[in-house]
Amino acid sequence: MRILLLAAVAAYDPENRATYLPTRYDEKADDLAAHAQHLFDRAARAASTARCRAPVAGHKRSGFGSYLRILAHEAEDLLIRGRAPTPLLQHALLEKGVGSVGDGRPCAKKQLSSCVFHDAFVEAKSLPICPCANPNPVNCRGERHRALPYKDGEAKRAVEDWRRFAETYPFWASSALFSAVLRPQKRLRAAIADATTKLGDAPRPWVAAHLRRGDACRDGAYMGRTCSSGDDYARACCDAGRKYGFGTLIVATDSSSALAELTAALAERRCPFTVKATSDTSVDDKTRESARVEDLLESNVLDSAKEFAGVLVDVFLLASGDVYIGKFTSNLDRLAYALLVARKGVAAPYVSLDTAWSKDTPALFDAATHRPLQKLLNETLHKSQLRNITRKKIAGR
Repeated sequence: MRILLLAAVAAYDPENRATYLPTRYDEKADDLAAHAQHLFDRAARAASTARCRAPVAGHKRSGFGSYLRILAHEAEDLLIRGRAPTPLLQHALLEKGVGSVGDGRPCAKKQLSSCVFHDAFVEAKSLPICPCANPNPVNCRGERHRALPYKDGEAKRAVEDWRRFAETYPFWASSALFSAVLRPQKRLRAAIADATTKLGDAPRPWVAAHLRRGDACRDGAYMGRTCSSGDDYARACCDAGRKYGFGTLIVATDSSSALAELTAALAERRCPFTVKATSDTSVDDKTRESARVEDLLESNVLDSAKEFAGVLVDVFLLASGDVYIGKFTSNLDRLAYALLVARKGVAAPYVSLDTAWSKDTPALFDAATHRPLQKLLNETLHKSQLRNITRKKIAGR
């Protein structure tokens, strides 16, 4: 089949390489990007022929970046199993709604579809609700995961073509999926445009960098990642700047100290970027590092609607970049980079400071560096809550 024969850009392999800095930063990847979008559009239309629809909810104990990434892949899984995935539901912590980024009545119904994002499966919204759909009733797991075959032959082929493509090209499939399922509504588009305008004079190329501190440093062992210094990020940014030009460095971070480290390191390395910080650093670092962000949101230390809006704007600003610097153990980074590629249709350069891109929870790729983490994992207070897939992959190194 054609989907197995499409040629990728030479040496571009996000799922197996943690760094990609080609000669140009705008090398087109039209074939795979366009074909992925075409296949997803066919599969999304097929959803209207499903027997029923299932509202989509992510994990209640995930941060907002994780929630968005998981939400999209949960929708894909439902579609493949014969259920129309609509609507997308709000995070359980958004008790007061989504604030200024929401449009219309669906927001009051705790939906993201038609509230924050366009509903990619809107043609299926009149279908009946599936048995055992969210919220998931007790003793319903078997029914919830049972496949419901499509009766329409063309719809069945469309969904099967998408499934096969997604298995063969997980990155390109996820890129198209995120772009379609997380397409901003009017108020979110306005918030993104406003944030872009506030950047002021911002010459291209844009190097987009996400520096997460907060609980990412405190719970490094639990989350399976390490805490990097501002200089570590500066080194990667400077490498990109020397290759493509010192345009604008768009920095999304939850830490004022990380931003200070980064700007100082850039000056010491003589990398003349125009630095534009986008995130809200009004909450002090000590508070951010005191607990997992989900716990801070649940206890109202952080404003959920404000944090959610900030994450959304950050993701789409980062996805407006030309080069990406971050860590692919971060759901937000994997989401933002895949959106960047989908929106631009290019094999965009990137540097991940820890591991290659992964559809699911990634394994840490550098065994020499990360074997010592196993000892920390065994000692951490969160051991019982550690994601099994991460623990197994690190332990197996």
